[in-house]
Amino acid sequence: MRFFQGYYPDGLRNNYRYRMLAYQQWRDMHRAGKLNAVQRQFFESKPPEALYDLEADPHELHNLAADPKHAATLADLRRQLGRRMRAMPDLSYYPETVLVANAVQDPVHFAETHRDEIVRLADIADLGTRPFDQAKPGLEKAIHSGNRWDRYWAMTVCATFGDAARPLAEQAKKLLADDELLVRVRAAEFLGRIRAADPVPPLIGVLQTSDSHVTTTIALNAVVYLRSTLGYKFGISKKDIKARGGYVSRRLEYLAK
Repeated sequence: MRFFQGYYPDGLRNNYRYRMLAYQQWRDMHRAGKLNAVQRQFFESKPPEALYDLEADPHELHNLAADPKHAATLADLRRQLGRRMRAMPDLSYYPETVLVANAVQDPVHFAETHRDEIVRLADIADLGTRPFDQAKPGLEKAIHSGNRWDRYWAMTVCATFGDAARPLAEQAKKLLADDELLVRVRAAEFLGRIRAADPVPPLIGVLQTSDSHVTTTIALNAVVYLRSTLGYKFGISKKDIKARGGYVSRRLEYLAK
């Protein structure tokens, strides 16, 4: 399994999920510190890769990706998955704003005409599977790229590395004022995760600037992550939101609590 935003817990707020009593109890027990190591995995960040022995571990509880005994299997499956995603080519290397605006009517044509860019973005995303000292040169190049989605993935990968990517924090701070709002969002997540900068002002700025309800929803997802997982205080109200529609109201409903 490959997690491209593994720092987001599986248990991150989802409105329909937490209308169910079982999920409410699970969340409440986690907050009260009453879960064991297996039970609380749902509320914790994940590494970029997971490898499970499905015969011995059918419930996928014991990640073998870091086990040297399985390094060859991991590398082989990583190569196969990477080839498959590049061959499609996989549109998920673009944020939803791009897909909604450009690819909904003819996704196959969009993918084929952007194949080279998708492969490059996949290469940047895959830096997250390497040790940070090996990934750092590629991340620095992407941070300073003239392509906004290169910068977007550089910040996403830095957030995946977490504190290991702290040497890039000063460069990342410059992206808090990036021309692309979603680059600002990912930079705020990274810097907020390692507590190298306050993510609240740049994210509020994105919400006050964005005309797209899709971009706004993605920014609000970051707010939920930083608030619920890391304890940042936002105090967002409707007056802070420029865009309307989509799932914006659902996120605001939760954040108002």
